[in-house]
Amino acid sequence: MKIVYLDQNHWIELSRAEYHRDAQPETPSVLQTLRILRQSGSACFPLSLGHYMETLKHQDTERRSRLLNFMLDLSSDFTVAPSDVVLRYEMQVALERCFPGRVKVDPLQFLGSGLSHAADLDFVLNHSADSLLSSVLLTGDQQDLGLARDLSRDRRFKARLDKLRGTASRYSPAQLEQRIYTETLADVRRLLLELLASNQIPKAEFDQLGESRQRAFLNDMPSRTADMHLSREWAKQANLTPRESDLNDWWYLGVAVCYCDVLVTEKQIADLFSRSFPARAVVLSRLPDLPAVLT
Repeated sequence: MKIVYLDQNHWIELSRAEYHRDAQPETPSVLQTLRILRQSGSACFPLSLGHYMETLKHQDTERRSRLLNFMLDLSSDFTVAPSDVVLRYEMQVALERCFPGRVKVDPLQFLGSGLSHAADLDFVLNHSADSLLSSVLLTGDQQDLGLARDLSRDRRFKARLDKLRGTASRYSPAQLEQRIYTETLADVRRLLLELLASNQIPKAEFDQLGESRQRAFLNDMPSRTADMHLSREWAKQANLTPRESDLNDWWYLGVAVCYCDVLVTEKQIADLFSRSFPARAVVLSRLPDLPAVLT
């Protein structure tokens, strides 16, 4: 069974076809093919926590509920592990390669079922996925979704990309790599310190690995290699346009491109991943191209 990760904009497009609301002419036939593949077990179309969070941002309750019902139906309740769970697993594997026999590696279940898997929740949710995403509780009361719609982190990330784009012209290739590896190591520092402590490895031992081995450590984490690749491409190109959705895209698509069989995303990200990145997934930007990849 092929795991197909659809970016949020493509879920919205397919939903338009489902409800006969101004979809592109090719979309209804694509949707029909996807349903056939899902029913045969040839492909699945899982949701991520990112999909849930993006859906929560829709202001219109009716539109949000309509999209939600379609997503839950086509996904058949399949979900992927959250990005932080994947990162923890990757780091455990990478640390084990640095310190053989000294690191406990927890198994990764990438594909699972339901919101509890997508959010890594070990308890029964107080309200169902549909009540959460529609903002209507099982009691009929409205939920306050203000926190879920807080875009401050998205805007900070957008500002970070604004500063990064085109900066390669100010660095030598070696200096650019130095900056990217340094920033990536800083981004995962909190988890690194936690895992070193839990496995009783002094931070000094990790520091003694040296820069070359620490870079190899980061390269052993697939989702971090995806993130670093995107950073390099942003630094090389001054004409890219950052958006508030980029934080969600980088965090979830960076995992999907490494663990799914097909990734259907928007043109800009697809183009960046096409630039010499060794993706596991076939990366597409057009829904009409998807059936040919799956059949």
